[in-house]
Amino acid sequence: MKNKRLYNIVINGLPAGIHTYPFELDDAFFAGFEGSEIQYGRLQAEVNVEKQRDFLQLGVHIAGNVTAPCDRCLDDLQLPVQFHATPIVKFTDNQTARSLPGEDDILWATAGDNELDIAPYLYESIVLSLPLRRIHPDGQCNREMTDRLKQMNSE
Repeated sequence: MKNKRLYNIVINGLPAGIHTYPFELDDAFFAGFEGSEIQYGRLQAEVNVEKQRDFLQLGVHIAGNVTAPCDRCLDDLQLPVQFHATPIVKFTDNQTARSLPGEDDILWATAGDNELDIAPYLYESIVLSLPLRRIHPDGQCNREMTDRLKQMNSE
């Protein structure tokens, strides 16, 4: 991903307390994820980090809109995104523990990590907050495509 460091949070030496990190997620953000269904987007993300003794408590808020293809006609479809979660970042000395399946609300970092790359978590949160069926409201799909689909169904 280009400009990957734009979505990193410095965790080494982070003083106790709550720290707020704003992120702007735009077309360049989504272009960095290969095979992304999301073509365009304009979202604001805010990550609040509360440092505890043995872990970090995050408060993640994402709001905005993305553009993805309609499942029916393949034309662009604007979809609103509202996401809120409070994952925990746990630290481990074992590098392989980071790749072990775990709970959805736990992120892993090794004890020596200087930064936490939040981009994959933000991307996955946006994608998972989208509806499973992404279609235009009735009558708003591309007329040419819906006519072709009807023709194919009748054959």
